[in-house]
Amino acid sequence: YYVARTQQQLGRTQDAAETFRKLAEMGQGHFRQDDMLASSMANLSLIEESEKDPNAPNTAMRAFEFSTRNWEANLVCAWVLGRHERYRDAEDLILCNVDDDLETDQSTVALVSLYFHSADRPKLKRLLNDETIVRRIPVPGLLLCAKLLGPDDLPRGAATYLASTLTAIPRTSGRTSAISVAAA
Repeated sequence: YYVARTQQQLGRTQDAAETFRKLAEMGQGHFRQDDMLASSMANLSLIEESEKDPNAPNTAMRAFEFSTRNWEANLVCAWVLGRHERYRDAEDLILCNVDDDLETDQSTVALVSLYFHSADRPKLKRLLNDETIVRRIPVPGLLLCAKLLGPDDLPRGAATYLASTLTAIPRTSGRTSAISVAAA
């Protein structure tokens, strides 16, 4: 694993990919939960994704075979799966983190992002009904969610929070006037 990570950091991605594959082959079936092998698959899927290898989502799913407790691997693999519109699989990986209270803040933001990118309005709306979740989302992301849902479907708490982050300043220049609105 460490040899492959070093190769990856040195930019020797082909060598790293081969080393990760070799590690997965050697480690197959030895442990019930192996976070290192899950991380290997996450890194390999990123290498494959960067090379536009169509096998990247399948590699990302292999991480799930090795461990469901590795929050970083779960988020990386969910991102790869989401890029290939395998939203259900991506959601399952993120929900492993949420269900086990693993890095809840980042995992919740990742889940909101997944629902936004998949245009899953009902699930996005349900998440945004929780004000604790709303406060975790960076304001630019919340603005995108509000745009997707529209004013009628944006939960009141989310709309109120979003409005509290906005400032409006009137500007006059000669005979024209305008209002500048900025988000925190």
